[in-house]
Amino acid sequence: MTECNQSSFGFEGSGRREIVARFDGGTISSDGGAFLLRIEDTDAQRSEEAHTRGLIADLRWLGLDWDAGPDREDPRGPYRQSERAPIYASDFEALEKSATVYPCYCSALELEVSRRTQLASGKAPRYAGICRELTLEEPPRARPCPHAALSGALRPTH
Repeated sequence: MTECNQSSFGFEGSGRREIVARFDGGTISSDGGAFLLRIEDTDAQRSEEAHTRGLIADLRWLGLDWDAGPDREDPRGPYRQSERAPIYASDFEALEKSATVYPCYCSALELEVSRRTQLASGKAPRYAGICRELTLEEPPRARPCPHAALSGALRPTH
């Protein structure tokens, strides 16, 4: 499939629902690629179906037509992010089973302080790997920072 650029169309402010259209001019068809339309609707409180219908109508008015999307599903779908949770859960489970992620018990504050420290020293921010060496038997309170969250997030091992 053709490498594609990403363009976003959406409403600003509350009620925002974004549609991401992946395309690269007229080269999609000539290169054997596909124009995919994906709906970013994971903010359930502010997402409204009327916005999606309006955005799709606007894209059609612009003369854009897609090969697959929320109104034309194919094996790569679903194209609404809110409907992809089972796919992501399955992928996440595979990562856990292959031991390519580990639990992180850092609080949001700890992560923000780490990020700002890295930026202040001219480094690109990235996770510092604080919890990488914890074993499953080691309780979160064994971490150096006493402000650790009680539940962990998983981080990649590399």
